[in-house]
Amino acid sequence: MTTDIKLTTESNLSHRAIGIEPLAKPKLLGQASNAKNRSWHSKGEFDMAGVRSQTSLYEWYSEGGITEPLKAEGEFFTLNGKKIHILSGSIHYYRVHPDYWRDRLLKLKALGLNTVDTYVPWNLHNPRPGVFDFGDGNEHMSPFLNLSTFLEIAKELELFVILRPGPYICTEWDFGGLPSYLLRTSMKVRTSDPEYVAPAEEYLRTVGQRVQNFVWNNAGQPNPIIAVQVENEYGAFGYDDGIRDTEYLETVMSILQSSGFGSDVLYFTSDSPLATGTLGAIPGVLMTANFQTDSDAQFDELLRLQPDRPLMATEFWTGWFDHWLEEYHQVRDPEWMRSELTKMLQRKASVNFYMFHGGTNFGFMNGANVFNFWPYYAPDVTSYDYDALLSEAGDYTEKYEVAVEVIREQYDGSTGGLPPLNQLEPGQRPPETNKAAYGTISVTHYMEFDDIVALIGQVRNLDVLIETGEDFLRHFRVSQENLENPEMGGPWLSMEELTLDAEADVGQQFGFVVYKLAGSVNAGAVLKAQGHIRDMAYVLVGGAVVNPPLQRPEDLDNFGYWVQRDKEMTIPSPGSSLALMVENLARNNFGQPHQFEQRKGLPEGPLLLDGVEATLDGIVALQFTKQDLQTLTENTELWSQMPAGDPNSPRLYRGTLTVDGEPADTFLRLTDTWIKGVVFVNGFNLGRYWNVGPQKTLYVPAPLLRTGENQFNLRCLKAKERTEMLKSDYDDALQIVIFELYTGGEGRLESVNEPDLGPPLPPGKDGGVSQTQLFSLRPR
Repeated sequence: MTTDIKLTTESNLSHRAIGIEPLAKPKLLGQASNAKNRSWHSKGEFDMAGVRSQTSLYEWYSEGGITEPLKAEGEFFTLNGKKIHILSGSIHYYRVHPDYWRDRLLKLKALGLNTVDTYVPWNLHNPRPGVFDFGDGNEHMSPFLNLSTFLEIAKELELFVILRPGPYICTEWDFGGLPSYLLRTSMKVRTSDPEYVAPAEEYLRTVGQRVQNFVWNNAGQPNPIIAVQVENEYGAFGYDDGIRDTEYLETVMSILQSSGFGSDVLYFTSDSPLATGTLGAIPGVLMTANFQTDSDAQFDELLRLQPDRPLMATEFWTGWFDHWLEEYHQVRDPEWMRSELTKMLQRKASVNFYMFHGGTNFGFMNGANVFNFWPYYAPDVTSYDYDALLSEAGDYTEKYEVAVEVIREQYDGSTGGLPPLNQLEPGQRPPETNKAAYGTISVTHYMEFDDIVALIGQVRNLDVLIETGEDFLRHFRVSQENLENPEMGGPWLSMEELTLDAEADVGQQFGFVVYKLAGSVNAGAVLKAQGHIRDMAYVLVGGAVVNPPLQRPEDLDNFGYWVQRDKEMTIPSPGSSLALMVENLARNNFGQPHQFEQRKGLPEGPLLLDGVEATLDGIVALQFTKQDLQTLTENTELWSQMPAGDPNSPRLYRGTLTVDGEPADTFLRLTDTWIKGVVFVNGFNLGRYWNVGPQKTLYVPAPLLRTGENQFNLRCLKAKERTEMLKSDYDDALQIVIFELYTGGEGRLESVNEPDLGPPLPPGKDGGVSQTQLFSLRPR
């Protein structure tokens, strides 16, 4: 895919940040050599096949000089005194490979939309207190964070931007975008608590400084950012009709106004009017609506609450997201969307498609939901396809075509005092990217769990390094302060309470935490977890996992999962060591205040062995950071050749894939003995897989691959002596690492050219906002 010189430069930097060399863009279906049809990639305007709007959008709204920002007074929005009908689509830059930003934005513009909406995730841009990352960091997601480049592309394409910097953003993202280090204290997030407001202000001011040159009126020149949201769905952050902390909302708005946005943007809030009324509103600030159905009723209520102001659906939910263990992939009927969209546009309402393009929850960044009824908690899958107008891989869908037709029919055009509609016919649009099935990937090597722990679980900048002398779990990240200070929660610390870096007050953010118990264990011993496990536990006896994998919703009532408190299990066999490894499946991203007080691991109490509190011998934090993956792959002497025998303990596995010609998008499918784990591609965390579904494949963007050998590493549970030392055969190869938690190794790993997100939700079956399809499976 050809891009302009500026974007190519940024893309090359992003590739190097991931640890791979820049590569030629993937071929596009049927268009690889057609320069005329590719001209849209090298220019910020539509000139394909001689089709171009009569008037530049920026010129239309800045003609005669810029004197006014976006305003919401009367029936219509105005920009610089001219009527504007905001037709927008949500694209989250951090969910899309940066090499594809231009492609997705062009497809948005080809639909006739004039605006792109995006959130800004605090937890990615501010990963540690005082440390900010806007594409120049050294984390898995750093290459995805150059917000300035994303805004620059939007500007080149003459798109307007609705920016939603939070600090809370929900969006099915871990902790709703809040950084997990906020959980190291008792601060009350999303409130006027000074302990929370201080880091939130630092973050918002940093974002404002980064993007201030992209605000609408910048030195008299038009720029993309025309509107900024204050917080996010704050009306839902409370109990019934109880008073919300509006002082906090006003503080956030004041910070935004003094952080580079000033008076040159329109500020607004968004909630579901029928559900929350004015609970999340700020006096005088525009209220907008979020919903999926009943647009007329939502808008009627909005007009009742704030008469004589234009209607805006900040989130018109075009689909929905999936949870692990659900039977179906969430889909919505395109004809339903046609009906709702038609009704909204007939009312001259402005609309933002949430989502226009969902993308992917890369890494450990997926969100979760919590409930007051069984199963109480549900983590989201890796894909954020959302059944949106563009698929996860950026392909056109039936909903896209429906939107084309409705907008064409309902847009007022020049007769309504609006600029002409910019829409392209199917043959003129940006083409879809190539998809390839590279076939079966051979798993050739593996690494034992104790070697993994020794390499990436070692102490860094801590007071104490515990070495037990045992072969299993030899090294532990633990500090004397953690073990002895009662104010830190005693020795049974949650992930967030661990001190992993003496120079950064951050704790463990993601991944797995291992609680190692002292001594051996006998068969028949009773292990009890006091309180709840957060979220999913693997009982390791002598390094082997002895509790069965979760395969059905009813398994959630067994030991090792979040549903039951004070749950017990009988150890089935003796072992020289006993440990409990707990996986953080995701932090909740939506709900009431108490539902944001969440810590992972064993935050509610100790482990008991035969009724007596067990002796904690150490805590291991396994985060699988980018640096961790580099360490694991560089230590080639610790890799052994397959076969690995019957795996039953955590392991890394590695395979090799050869790509002939330019790389194309592909999808990884793991079947047979692969049960659950995490996939890494060239040191980049692609995300989780789990055979319970509904998602069955993982999307691999072509820019993560390259021509020639591509190497795959996998992590699985098994203890076996190494058979042969691995020489450094893959210095120039790309790698995929899979952290498999039960079996694997001998399972089938293949690259296919089509996604499998699970069977689509059947027509008429309720799978909507209430997620009843999961709850209906509760054992009776």
